[in-house]
Amino acid sequence: MNAIVLLPRHHNGGFFQQEECCFGKFARWTPALGMHAATWLRHRRGARVAFFPFNVESAEPIALPPADLYVLIFTWGYGLDLEPHVSRWIAEGKNLSLAPNPFGGGDALRAVFGETFDLFAGGQSPFTADLPLAIDAMPDELWPEFRVVTHQVATGCYWHCHYCPWASRRHVNRDPVLAVKELVELLHRVPTAAADRTGNSISIFCNEVNTDQRWLNEFCRLVTPLKITWISDLNIRTATEAQIAMLALAGLREVTLGIEFLEDAMLQRLWKGHTVEQAFGVMGWLQQHGIRYRFSLRSGVGETTDDIARLTANVERMRARGLRPQRISCGPMAEWPGIPWMPKEWPRVNIGSEKFPRWTQRLSDEVKAAWKPLLGRLKQEGLT
Repeated sequence: MNAIVLLPRHHNGGFFQQEECCFGKFARWTPALGMHAATWLRHRRGARVAFFPFNVESAEPIALPPADLYVLIFTWGYGLDLEPHVSRWIAEGKNLSLAPNPFGGGDALRAVFGETFDLFAGGQSPFTADLPLAIDAMPDELWPEFRVVTHQVATGCYWHCHYCPWASRRHVNRDPVLAVKELVELLHRVPTAAADRTGNSISIFCNEVNTDQRWLNEFCRLVTPLKITWISDLNIRTATEAQIAMLALAGLREVTLGIEFLEDAMLQRLWKGHTVEQAFGVMGWLQQHGIRYRFSLRSGVGETTDDIARLTANVERMRARGLRPQRISCGPMAEWPGIPWMPKEWPRVNIGSEKFPRWTQRLSDEVKAAWKPLLGRLKQEGLT
């Protein structure tokens, strides 16, 4: 069987879209998901695999090379631009399979496209834990377009944050020996100039890099001698200073912290599982060991003016303790198609499009006014 993995890209930005939101992560995941899809096809279907990049903004029909199966790496960041191409290929009778990104599973894709296509790997992210990653299938000429290459070494999540489509999905880590062997090969293929502003060209994606202590010990033991730097995510509720020291020694230089709302009552309502004090403690350890960090503050999560007042006070406490995040991304929490989490009684507004809706809570004028001073100050300080 001949299979082609379809990689969407933009005319002006290659495979990299934005830096500060999940769309940016989705775009960074495109090559990672493409390689995992190629791995799945090669080892589980016995397919000969090729990659076909295409520009999503193209107004002209895109003619696909002949193949028995086409696997499209679908990312919500490309959603609106992808829709006409997907509809045309389906109408042409192409044997098209959509591979969800780590966030949007099969339910989300079905909610948008209906039943007119197959879901790759049963609608789950095409992650494989123990099969050799098909890095060699990616054409050499594509690597310079990946400003940051994500090496996905895990999927799923242990935790239950109620707004998150990952919540409670089975967490699986890639074999650490295999993961580090592949990391070395990726480093040889990614041009040194292809680095984002952190100076790192590799993002090691593991939603729970510090949750499985045994895996972390082995991974850090293997990565530390490589003398490389990398970025990843970190879970606050299980982090210890010893873990952060180990990760710093292994080359971790920047992390994203899952905070969302820096106020205890809201953290409890969001099922985050950590407190503001825990977050402050982790920030302090990261600074002590030279690791930059960033986090998000989200509106549209049922907050009141009193919640925002306490949040603002906690931001001041953070400053008073000398805690200095590199960036605080601010924006509405969205509900994705097929992944409902907002109470039905909440007034809502679509911040996406008719075909690709992204719903968030419609804020009252009082709540908007309560947010305004904090957001203005963060922007003035260059944190947003």
